[in-house]
Amino acid sequence: MLVKLKDLFFRLVFLHLFFLLLLICLRIFEQCDLAITHSFPFKPLNYFTRGIEFDALFTSCIAVFIAIPYLLLGMWIPRFATISLKIILFILFFLHLALTQFFLSTLILLDDTIFYFSADEIKHVVTNETGGFGFWHILMIILLISVGIWLIFIKKRIEVKRILWFWISLPIFIFIFIVVIKNLKVITPSQNRFNSFIEYQLSNNKILYLVHSRIIHAEYRKKFDKISTGELKSAISTYHQLHPEFHFTNEDFPLLHDEPYENTLGKYFPEKKKAPNIVFILCESLSSSFCGPKARLPHFMPFLDSLITKSLYWENFLSNAERTYGVMPNVLASAPYGSERGFINNLDGVYPLHQSIFTLLHDNTYTTRFFYGGWGGFDHIRDFIKFNKPDLLIEESKFDHTKYHKQEKKESDLVWGFNDKDLFSQSFDMMSKENPGPCLNVYLTLTMHSPFNLLTKDYNQQKVTDFFVKSSATKEQKE
Repeated sequence: MLVKLKDLFFRLVFLHLFFLLLLICLRIFEQCDLAITHSFPFKPLNYFTRGIEFDALFTSCIAVFIAIPYLLLGMWIPRFATISLKIILFILFFLHLALTQFFLSTLILLDDTIFYFSADEIKHVVTNETGGFGFWHILMIILLISVGIWLIFIKKRIEVKRILWFWISLPIFIFIFIVVIKNLKVITPSQNRFNSFIEYQLSNNKILYLVHSRIIHAEYRKKFDKISTGELKSAISTYHQLHPEFHFTNEDFPLLHDEPYENTLGKYFPEKKKAPNIVFILCESLSSSFCGPKARLPHFMPFLDSLITKSLYWENFLSNAERTYGVMPNVLASAPYGSERGFINNLDGVYPLHQSIFTLLHDNTYTTRFFYGGWGGFDHIRDFIKFNKPDLLIEESKFDHTKYHKQEKKESDLVWGFNDKDLFSQSFDMMSKENPGPCLNVYLTLTMHSPFNLLTKDYNQQKVTDFFVKSSATKEQKE
C-alpha cells in the first residue's frame, strides 16, 4: 500500500509541475503579445515574475485541494484517478488560455460579471472578441494546446530516484499546504501594492482573480442581506443629520428631498424661441488619454481638442457607474447603478417607473431617436430604450444591409457591429425621410471597441504615420 501511495503522490506532483510549466509558457506568450501590440509607461516584464508567483500559488491550491480525493480514489482505481486528474488539469489550462486571450483583447481581467450574462450574451462576447485573433494568436494557441495535450497525457515517465523524490517533495508539499490554507483570504495581491490598475491586473493569476471576485461578491451580498430594519433606519437617520440643508419629503424614499438648486449652467444656454436639437454621443472607450489638455498620449483628436476650448468641459470627472451598461441609464435617466450588472439589467428588462431625457423631451414635442450599430439584446440595451418609448430605435438588425456592411470582404465576420461611419450615415438616411422639428438623437458607438472594425485601415495607418512625423511625441510614445 505504501508503494502505491508513493507512486500516486509522485504522479500528483509530477503532473502539477508540468501544469505550472504550461502556465509559465502562457505567461511568456502573454508577454510577447503585449510587447508586440501595446506600449506601456512601464515594463510589463517587471511583473512577469510576480505573475509566476501567483500562478505557482494557484497550482499549489489545486494540488492541495485535489490531493486527498485523488489519493483515496487512486488506492482503489489508480488508472481512473490519474486520467481524471489529467482531464481536470487540461480543462483548467484551457480555461486559463481563454481568460488570457480575454485579457489581451481588453487589458482587463474577467471577473464574476460573467456569471450575470445570459447564454446568448456570452456567445456574443466570445465570438466578437475572438474575431480579433490574428495569425500570431492562432499559432501560439495551437502550439500551447498541443504542448498541453502532450505534457498532460504523456505516457513516458521520467526516470528519477523515486524514494529520494518522495522524501524531498513530501515536506515541501506539507509546507505548501499550510501556506495555501493560511493565505486563502489574500489569494490575489492587494491593488495597493501597485502604481496602476493595469500593473495590478498583469500580476494576477487569471482563474484566481475570477474565483476571488466571485467570493468577495458573495460575501458583500451576504453582509447586506443581513442588514436589519433597525440598522437601516439608523443609517437613514445618520444621513439626514449629515444634510440639514435638505428637506426630506418621503419616508418610503429616504433620499428624496427638496433643495433650492442653483441654475449654475443656465447662463451658457440662452433662451430662444425655437427649441434646439439635442445630440448625445456615447463614445466607446474615449478618454483623456487621447484628447484634452492633459492627454497622456499625443493628441490624436485635434478636432475634439479645439472643440474643448469652446465647450463646457470637465477634466476631473467621477463616473457613477462602470462599463457601457452603467452609462446608459446613468447618463440618459440619472438612474442609480443598481445591483450586479446595473439598472439596465434589472429584472430582465422590467424597470421601475422613471423619467429620462427621452420621456421628458418627448412630452415637449421632440422627436426622439436612438442609434446603435450592435446587437440590441446585449445588456438589455433594446429593452431599456424601448421602455423609454423613443420615436425611432435603430440597431444592427434595422440597418440597410444592402447599403451598409459590417466589414470589408477581407475582414472577419466576427465584429461587434457596424462601423461608426456607417452608424452616422444610416441615421442621416433615416432622418432625411422625416418631418423637420426639434429632435433628440442618441448615438452609441462601437468602433473604438476591440476588434476595432475600421473600414479605412490604409487611410488611418497613413494618417497615424503622418501625425507622428509632425508631432513632438517621444520614442516611447511612438512605439
